[in-house]
Amino acid sequence: MTSAAAAVAAEYDLTILVRNGAGAALHARLEVRDALGNPIPPSDPSIPFYTAYSGHSYFYTKGSAVVRVPEGDVRIIASHGPEYTAIDQVTNVTGDTAVFLDLPQIFDLRRTRWHSGDTHVHIAHGGEGDVFTIEPADLTAMSRAEDVAVTCALSNGLHFTGDIDPARVPDHALYFGMEYRSALFGHMGLIGLQSLINQGCCIFPGSPFPLNREIAASAHDQGALVVMSHPVTMDPDRFLEDSPDWPGSGFARELPVLAVGSEMDAYDIFSYSNTSQDMSREIWFDLLNLGYRIPLSVGTDASVNRWFDPPMGGYRVYVQIEGARFKFDKWLIGLRSGLSFATNGPLPVLFSLDGIEVGGTLSVPEETRVLSGTLHIKTRDPVDYADIIVNGDNLRRIHLGPGTEYTEDFTITLRAGDTWAVARVVGPQGHVSSIGPISEAITSPIWFDRTGTEVRGRDQSVDMFVGWVEDLELLVSLREDGGDPEAKSAVLAELARVRQLLDPRQARGDDILPHVRLFDRAADSHPAPLIRTRDFGRRVELAVTGLGSARIEIVDVRGRVAARFAQRPLPATFTWDATASGVYFARVTDSAGRSSVQRIIRLP
Repeated sequence: MTSAAAAVAAEYDLTILVRNGAGAALHARLEVRDALGNPIPPSDPSIPFYTAYSGHSYFYTKGSAVVRVPEGDVRIIASHGPEYTAIDQVTNVTGDTAVFLDLPQIFDLRRTRWHSGDTHVHIAHGGEGDVFTIEPADLTAMSRAEDVAVTCALSNGLHFTGDIDPARVPDHALYFGMEYRSALFGHMGLIGLQSLINQGCCIFPGSPFPLNREIAASAHDQGALVVMSHPVTMDPDRFLEDSPDWPGSGFARELPVLAVGSEMDAYDIFSYSNTSQDMSREIWFDLLNLGYRIPLSVGTDASVNRWFDPPMGGYRVYVQIEGARFKFDKWLIGLRSGLSFATNGPLPVLFSLDGIEVGGTLSVPEETRVLSGTLHIKTRDPVDYADIIVNGDNLRRIHLGPGTEYTEDFTITLRAGDTWAVARVVGPQGHVSSIGPISEAITSPIWFDRTGTEVRGRDQSVDMFVGWVEDLELLVSLREDGGDPEAKSAVLAELARVRQLLDPRQARGDDILPHVRLFDRAADSHPAPLIRTRDFGRRVELAVTGLGSARIEIVDVRGRVAARFAQRPLPATFTWDATASGVYFARVTDSAGRSSVQRIIRLP
């Protein structure tokens, strides 16, 4: 008879030794799985073991690790960032075993002054999943394992000194900054602060001030960099869902205001907290079409103290610095100047048009002109194509065959109103250690100086952001004033000013009628020109934004007045208790006596 002890599967010590191809120990990220795919933690319980929602179950090593594994096939995955070989191998274990893994460097971007970074990492975020105590030296070791040169830990006071942390090592800078969190206006990474700033505001339903631009201006007074963190934490169609809960509390509702005021130095095009990297990219394109020179950035929002978070640096921003010697302040200058690209693997190390590279400005006559370009890509994993995108439109697709390095020369023909260009590289999902459903990289823009031309795509982008600010005005108007009505009025006045600056009709001094929209608060519906309301007691709220004041009439299809509301300062909401089903129109009249019928309301 087989004893119970004999039925237990045999286990052995698997020692993993990671080397850099030249025999030296290499910090690395490791995943170990049994034959059924189950993740196996390191034998040392003091080493943090992550089982992330990205599907990665990993831990870090400084060059050697011991894992207790069952007899049989064991899968080992090892990585050290996109410039190094990554390994995915199966080892058959029949006894205590030592495995040597060589991860040689295949690209050295530091030699061409490119240094990677993650502008948004947390060392002690708190809340659910907070199980690890991480010290600065631990975070530096993680940065080395991911080959991230600049790690910005936004810890809001913890370990903050206003300078590079002493735990840094050569070519790896660790800086503790802060994440300013406004639950209404969005979150910002403040990097390079000399002293901390007030930590946040606007928890629902509290007072809607101050605006983020005031905080950004204070950070700039210290010489700090302001990064728009995870700007798209939810679908923008949910803009009016004003609540204290994540993800709505992290959405960048003040984005166009910061752009107009030149208070945003960079924009996180990739972040684990973005609900869609594609959506984030398209909104960035709209900002560029407004003429604002906002470089890209990457802040993963990885919390290294939480067991379920993906690894820091899975997405990263590469910045080209001036001079051969790596320095943190030079890196910040390069990030602010747009000498950058963002990636989860591919490395577009050169994108130029007529000899001008990313971050630069090319003087182009107003007439249509053919430009000669060069794109140089290094990549560990396969990529399919590269797009040259100009003012949001793809003007050239370059198909890429098998290989790890490409230099492609091409031409594009600019159109009237084209003012910027970026290169985007796309491929299938990369090595199993990579983050994201596809391999992708995108550069910051090359700018075109075309003074006197109307920016291509501007009108559509203006319309989108004008509506964006109108929605924000509505949310502010519905918030409490916290006993300071003057501060709330000042915020509303600033939003109205920004809306006028965004709208070219208002910039020309054209008369603009107030804007009326249906606001179905009970049904949590986004305002729309035509909406079938849910049954919520026939109570309808109309949100009106604009300048001055307005009065509202509700009329049916025959022109009969169903409700009439007195003049009120804008923005304002008008509540109508409807008594009958049917189709209704909202007629808005401003203080000058001008009126228009703008919206349809269909009551079931």
